[in-house]
Amino acid sequence: MDLNNRLDKAVSMKRFRPNLVVDCEVPYAEDDWQMIAVGKCEFEVAWSCSRCLLTTVDPATGERDAGRQPLATLKSYRNAPDGPLFGSNLIPRRLGRISVGDPVRLL
Repeated sequence: MDLNNRLDKAVSMKRFRPNLVVDCEVPYAEDDWQMIAVGKCEFEVAWSCSRCLLTTVDPATGERDAGRQPLATLKSYRNAPDGPLFGSNLIPRRLGRISVGDPVRLL
């Protein structure tokens, strides 16, 4: 993960409370996606997800990071008017079953 390479201490993806995690070679590739298919489902990539202070809280311990990480680092290179961007919000356009390991296809 590009973000973890920029941090002194790596954080778990759980900090971002994702519904789907895509393993991709290109960091932030989702910025350019418009429609994707996962398993039998299809999703419209609606907008980039701006992140809040909740990402600074370790979900396993409930402790907040004193340095406000990973939010502070995201702000240094992924900042937008509504906050730093990480991930995307999706709108389902075709329903179906998704399983771990299903390929993600660009439509």
